[in-house]
Amino acid sequence: MRRNLVWLASFPKSGNTWLRFLLVNYLLNRDKPVGLDEISRYSFSDTGVRAFTKVAGRPVGTLSDAEIMALRPSVQRFYAQNPADVVFVKTHSMVADVEGTPTIDSAVTRNTLHVVRNPMDVAVSFANHYGCSLDKAVESLCRDTLVLRGNPKRNLLSVVGSWSANNASWINSKALKVLTLRYEDMQADTTAALDKALVHIGLEPDASRIAAAVGFSSFERLSRQEAETGFSEAARDGGRFFRAGKSGEGARKLGPDLIARLWDKHEAMITHFGYKPDFERALKAGVRSDPEASGVQRG
Repeated sequence: MRRNLVWLASFPKSGNTWLRFLLVNYLLNRDKPVGLDEISRYSFSDTGVRAFTKVAGRPVGTLSDAEIMALRPSVQRFYAQNPADVVFVKTHSMVADVEGTPTIDSAVTRNTLHVVRNPMDVAVSFANHYGCSLDKAVESLCRDTLVLRGNPKRNLLSVVGSWSANNASWINSKALKVLTLRYEDMQADTTAALDKALVHIGLEPDASRIAAAVGFSSFERLSRQEAETGFSEAARDGGRFFRAGKSGEGARKLGPDLIARLWDKHEAMITHFGYKPDFERALKAGVRSDPEASGVQRG
């Protein structure tokens, strides 16, 4: 059995898609960036409708949630039939067993690149992408039983879990050979982060190709591409996918009440990933809730 799947894993809105573009732009080694909707040709989703339809042999609309979950290992093995040595598969699922079926099949896994982001910033990006209030976004990050359903034409349900549970499930999984990259470190030195990722998945980094991939995958470039061509993974209500991409936005917009809720729920993981000083500063500052906190901001 081929072990060629490289998981690109994260809680939603943590930088997973940015990592996909960095890696694909590097591997393609073109003189122009990969098109936004072209990315699906070079990386797959663990909840992709096409793959589930192929494996099930019938429309996914006829499948129950239990049947979809039971098909996950077969879909992953279908992806592993790809002749490439490295097959990227994006996932927001946590590593777990659901009624006896693993969400992630280690038997076809090469290794994993796991992206984690400050949950204050995740909450703001989550609210914008899913069209919900900041309060609702924070509640979602804290919900142990969080299950998300994407665009029904593209993606099926993901068993996500809370921010802590999701991230803990990946970093504690030795069988999946996980390298964790902090979104903030990727921003601070994208070249070093991509180099580290390539080494982890067993590829030989090339400095000139890394430089080109970093340039092609900059937030400004991706945002400009989206403005010109659109992006099928954008928010369902027409909001931009590549909206801001900045760190520290959550500390300014959430307010102390929502920040405290995140801290109370996720203190251990916040501390583990080095975000405790950010929370301490935000809580000490006592920033008042953004006047738009009950709605959704676009920017």
